[in-house]
Amino acid sequence: MLLESTKHWKRNVAMMSLSQVLVMAGFAAAIPFIPLYLKEHFGIVDEGERGLYMSMFYFFGMFAYGVFNPIWGSLSDRFGVKPMLLRGTFLTAIFFPMMAYVQHIWMLIALRFITAACAGTTAASQTLLVKNTPEDKQGIALGMLTAAFWTGSMLGNVVGGLIVSYYGYEKTFWFCGILYFLAGIFVLFSKDDYIPERQVHATPKAKRIHRYRHSVLPAFTIGVWLLMLLTLLFGFARSFETPYIAMLVE
Repeated sequence: MLLESTKHWKRNVAMMSLSQVLVMAGFAAAIPFIPLYLKEHFGIVDEGERGLYMSMFYFFGMFAYGVFNPIWGSLSDRFGVKPMLLRGTFLTAIFFPMMAYVQHIWMLIALRFITAACAGTTAASQTLLVKNTPEDKQGIALGMLTAAFWTGSMLGNVVGGLIVSYYGYEKTFWFCGILYFLAGIFVLFSKDDYIPERQVHATPKAKRIHRYRHSVLPAFTIGVWLLMLLTLLFGFARSFETPYIAMLVE
C-alpha cells in the first residue's frame, strides 16, 4: 500500500534521474572498451579468440541479469524498492573497480557475472517512481527517467573514451565505481513510501504453494507475455553487434 501517497514524487524524479545518469554513465564509460582491454591487459591479439571471450563476457552478464532481476524484484515486493537500489549501486561500486586488477580472463568474466547479478537498478528505479508518483504524472516521471538513461549512456561513452585515452583502463574502472557510489548517495535522498502488506495470520500450506508457484511464473495476460517476447527479440537482435563495435574501429 502507499502511505502519504505521492507526496515526494518530484524529489524522487530528481533523485532517480540523477542516480541513473550516473549509473548509466559509469556503465557506458567502461563496458564498450572491454575488447581493447582484453588486448592490452591480457595480450589477446587474435580477433577470433577475443571475439569468443567477448561473447562469454556479455553472455554471463546478461545471464546474471536474467536470473537475478526477478529475484530482486520479488525481494522489493517484500522489503521495498529503495533497499534494492542501494544494494545495486553500492555493491556494483565495489566490484567494478576490481576488474582493473584481475590476472586472468575468466576472473574478468566472473566479475562481470557478479556485478550484473548485484545490479538491477534500472527496473528498480522505474518501480520506485511508479509506486510513488500520482497516476497523472507517471508519464512525465518515466519520460524523464528514460531521458536520464540515455543521457548517462551518451556522457559515459565520451568521458570513458577520454579517460581510456589519457589515463588508461584502470582509471576507467575506478571512475565507473565512483559514479555508482555517487548514484547510491542520490538514492539515499529518495523517498519510498511503499510498505509491503504484512500477513497477520498464518497462511495455509496450500495457499503458500499456490502463491509461490505464481511468484515464479506469474499469471500474466497474453498481452504481457507478447510484450516480453518482443523485448526478448529486440534484445537478441541488438546483441549481435554491440560486443564487437570496438574491434571494428580498432
